[in-house]
Amino acid sequence: MEPQSRVDRYDRRGPTHSLRAPCNGGFPSRVVPCRAHLGGEMGTLSSSQRKYLRGVAHSYKPAIHIGKEGLSDPVLDAIENAITARELIKVKIAADRDERERLIPVLEERLGAECVGTVGHMAILYREQPDPEKRFITFPTPK
Repeated sequence: MEPQSRVDRYDRRGPTHSLRAPCNGGFPSRVVPCRAHLGGEMGTLSSSQRKYLRGVAHSYKPAIHIGKEGLSDPVLDAIENAITARELIKVKIAADRDERERLIPVLEERLGAECVGTVGHMAILYREQPDPEKRFITFPTPK
């Protein structure tokens, strides 16, 4: 049996349909880099650092839930406290896609954080701790 390409392994409809790729590169994963997906500028993190942070956040539970009412000052304060304590958090946004895409840049701007990726209703936010002694996350060195 001949080996299949990476796209064909995920797309069982055959090689003729493997060129139909959604915006996330043709793979079934719903992890999409936020700024690139939204058409904004990329932040200070490299793509390998974003990938590493998404992997670290995979087992995290959402720290904050944003309800249908949207952002309010108490919710922003809670997110601020959580991201200061942990550096990397998941935020669950209970809104439709357009509303989520509108809220994520607002969160980034008001918190000084960077969205590492979105997975469905989840947004993964990262803000480096200014004090090096309190940092939880260290990036692996490039090979």
